[in-house]
Amino acid sequence: MTLCGLLSLIPTSAAYATNNNPNENDILPITSNSYYSDSTTSYTINNSRANPYTYWNQENINNAISNRIDITTIKEDGSHASTIENDITTTFQPTPPSAPEIPSARSGFDKDQSSKPTGLLLFSTDDGQGSCTASLINSSSKKLILTAAHCLHDGKNKNWHSNFMFAPNAAPTGGSHQMYPGGTARVFTDWINKAELENESIKSSDIPNDIGFITINSSILPSGTAELVKKYGGHGFGHSNLGNFDATIIGYPADPGDNQIPQSCTSKVTTVSPLNIGNILQATDCSFKNARGASGGPWLQLYNSSTGIGWANGLSSAANEESQILYSPRFNDRTYKLYNDANKDGL
Repeated sequence: MTLCGLLSLIPTSAAYATNNNPNENDILPITSNSYYSDSTTSYTINNSRANPYTYWNQENINNAISNRIDITTIKEDGSHASTIENDITTTFQPTPPSAPEIPSARSGFDKDQSSKPTGLLLFSTDDGQGSCTASLINSSSKKLILTAAHCLHDGKNKNWHSNFMFAPNAAPTGGSHQMYPGGTARVFTDWINKAELENESIKSSDIPNDIGFITINSSILPSGTAELVKKYGGHGFGHSNLGNFDATIIGYPADPGDNQIPQSCTSKVTTVSPLNIGNILQATDCSFKNARGASGGPWLQLYNSSTGIGWANGLSSAANEESQILYSPRFNDRTYKLYNDANKDGL
């Protein structure tokens, strides 16, 4: 049976978890770049217009999974040059991960399907339905989801997506089949005002803004079920620094996995130079043959395959399919502000 036929709209009760923290001494200091604004903008889903539990019938679920929202081309506009010496600050304090309810995340999965906090984000757009990869991130609200900004909003002069529904740990066999409604989405204001997406392409200067968060909507869920980090665990919100790190990248790519079976690859992550130096990361040699559908998937440092959690230090924003290179915004002081603003949305 396919994943499309298994996803359920009935949430389960939440349970509490214990912390499982990787060695925080292995995390490098954060850096920041002053060129980009740290202003953020939110959008709260109006359930009086369309209840997501009513909206997501089987036809719309099938359409969303088959219609991936992806960016596959980088337009090197050269709009900004920066120097490392002028743009470094070190104020970011990482948030450690939280372990899932059951320490072993495998549940019959193979190694590519072991991350409980990561799942599918379904949504509607002006053109129909779509889907991306998204992940629960540990925070004080326990209901914060990380994804790419282009999975939440279409950019300059465009609209917010709506009818958000998150399916953590989604897989045809062995995973969870529950879906939880989104509440408030938040992205950088620069993304809304400046991002120009055309023909599945993105300017290099927009990649640093391609990160967003959405909270779980507790107003339409049974009491005690919205704090999903307590049930599924949550990745830590780390930082990527101006340098190299080894990452486990998780997502729902088209090949392998057919956008329904979660996959992972290991990669060396470096900072892109000279384009927007210090603001864009690249991951090389990822084994995804076709990364469409992996947008928003976490780049995890210090990944623990026994618990399925790690430190999110990047996410899949765009891809060069010919060279199998993935790109991410660099997590820095301004992304930490976005994280804090989004966490407050869920409190």
